[in-house]
Amino acid sequence: MNLALAQQSLAGLSQTAAHLWEQLTNCQTPEEEAEIITAIWETQEVQEEVVDIQAELALQLDAEITAIKQRLEHLKAVHQSALLRLERWRQKLDETILEQTAAGILPEQMIGNSLRITIQENPPSCEVLIDAEQLSPKYRREKTVYSADKKAIIAAWKKGIPVDGTHIIRKRRVIYALTATAIHDFKDSLLT
Repeated sequence: MNLALAQQSLAGLSQTAAHLWEQLTNCQTPEEEAEIITAIWETQEVQEEVVDIQAELALQLDAEITAIKQRLEHLKAVHQSALLRLERWRQKLDETILEQTAAGILPEQMIGNSLRITIQENPPSCEVLIDAEQLSPKYRREKTVYSADKKAIIAAWKKGIPVDGTHIIRKRRVIYALTATAIHDFKDSLLT
């Protein structure tokens, strides 16, 4: 995470938010983080400033989260291709030894100075070539799977019909948005 960039963008919006960001990045425990976030609400005298600082911090955190997720996806893609390549090489190594053993070039057991290679058969496995319903009943299992229709349960709840064995949850969330005057001011700044 580029802390200097985060601090610069916050500093452009609010010196206090930049200072808060710096304090949060130096926190050692979740308790310290909670204390700093709570302190911002307790120490500010002007409610509007508190709202702006909190919203600016939330927006910056969202940007950092998005950036880290994108970097993580990129790293995952890079490492996934390397992993697939290594697995392909490993599989080819085994295939070569099996082919040479089958051709009689290599024995089924080879002993080196400190390691050995042994060819052995795996336990039997079964590949079913037809639909399981076509098999004799003694060679198939039947499963019944039940799942809750949560949309139907919520629809019943909205109609005032309780469904035994369920509990409806309504979580609350925080929404950060520009005020109408801030949008208007931004629009005006573009025109000048």
